[in-house]
Amino acid sequence: MFNLNFTICLLLSKLLLLPKSSKIRDKLKDKGLLFMMNILLIILTAIFIIESIFEVRYFYQIRTIFNQSGRIEPTKRVQRIITIETQWSWISWIFLLLLFVLPDMYTAILICVITLIETWVVYELYNAREYAKKINEK
Repeated sequence: MFNLNFTICLLLSKLLLLPKSSKIRDKLKDKGLLFMMNILLIILTAIFIIESIFEVRYFYQIRTIFNQSGRIEPTKRVQRIITIETQWSWISWIFLLLLFVLPDMYTAILICVITLIETWVVYELYNAREYAKKINEK
């Protein structure tokens, strides 16, 4: 999933950073590729929303696992991931607000970056949840 997001981001950034009067951009417009890019951005946005739901779910599952096990403090590994998730939550809100301010050609790149980072955070939270389950079963 991460490699697919990265490849899509690279392609979109190359296409969107073309000057508005460029011949390549005009040809892309004629062939409907800009329409396809918009569809792709909608798909990436949907992926981001779905990953955000899983992010919150995994975060609270980790908290629940440690609360039920009787441990007050999570391990350093899990604590690091929780800290990253908390920081990313604030940073993602800033990025989301930037989407309304930036010009169109930068919003596509920003959506790609947000989705890439969100994918990584969800992956780390999933691993932390599995690790927390494993160490608290013993």
